Amino acid sequence: MKITRRQLRRLISEAADAHAIIVKLMSDGEVNQALSLASSLGIPLETLPWDVPDEVLAKGMKAVLAHMMVRRTGSTEYFMKVFDTVFAIAKELGIATQDLPWDIDSVTDYLDPYKTALVNHQFKATYKGVGKLIPRDQIDVMINKHLEPTGWTIDDWERESAKADDEFWAQSGKGRHRGIKK
Repeated sequence: MKITRRQLRRLISEAADAHAIIVKLMSDGEVNQALSLASSLGIPLETLPWDVPDEVLAKGMKAVLAHMMVRRTGSTEYFMKVFDTVFAIAKELGIATQDLPWDIDSVTDYLDPYKTALVNHQFKATYKGVGKLIPRDQIDVMINKHLEPTGWTIDDWERESAKADDEFWAQSGKGRHRGIKK
């Protein structure tokens, strides 16, 4: 099949438009839509404009996922977007979310917004009479359900969290309470 210059220009223009749309979607935080569009057009994920260093991107998409999951400072909304992005990429690559490189920091970052919402609910139910108090055993079930994508349980998280705290205090040379030296 012979392609005329006009058809070629139109194809190039459409490709440039698609790339611009993908860049805009990603910068607006609409990563799921950007991934769907890229996938439908056959654009490799590695070529998308990821906000990661080139040396990480060169190692492949699993390295990009690991880089995205490293703890950084940011708002709750930021972390929620990061994990939405990580889950979307994992889905596109056929990787189970439980197989991602979860550690205590990434699980805590994933869990914090949910735990904060539960604490706020309990506070309002207890002190402001808004809503019903959720029983403790039901909270554990809810947290375990929320943790399913990580492959962790509340018991795993509490154990690893206690270990991380112990390591922190051991390295600081101070006791756990009020900076008292051991």
